[in-house]
Amino acid sequence: MDAGTKFKVAMVVLGIYVLAFAWLQHLAPPELRKKYLRTSVVGIGVIFGAGVLWANPEWEIALILVPAIALFSFLHYKMLNVCMACGHTIWPEGFRRQRFCSKCGAELRV
Repeated sequence: MDAGTKFKVAMVVLGIYVLAFAWLQHLAPPELRKKYLRTSVVGIGVIFGAGVLWANPEWEIALILVPAIALFSFLHYKMLNVCMACGHTIWPEGFRRQRFCSKCGAELRV
């Protein structure tokens, strides 16, 4: 397989993973949503990084890609939140954590 095909296969796997998590989280109660939403951020970073490195396994790319994915995943992980009152997923706006739910107005726990 050439690099383009490998990358496409990895992105299809990533898409299936994201859709499955979105569907499962839609059905889950807020406590489980909070737990598995953050797990999905790590999984998405791992699948994306593995797909890129599988398509182009050069150590120079890994030297830049792995720390970048780790940084973005960490920042996203720290800023994601789920409202325990209504179950709404709170996405980050900029580099500040939201203190209140944008749907119901309840105060968010860290």
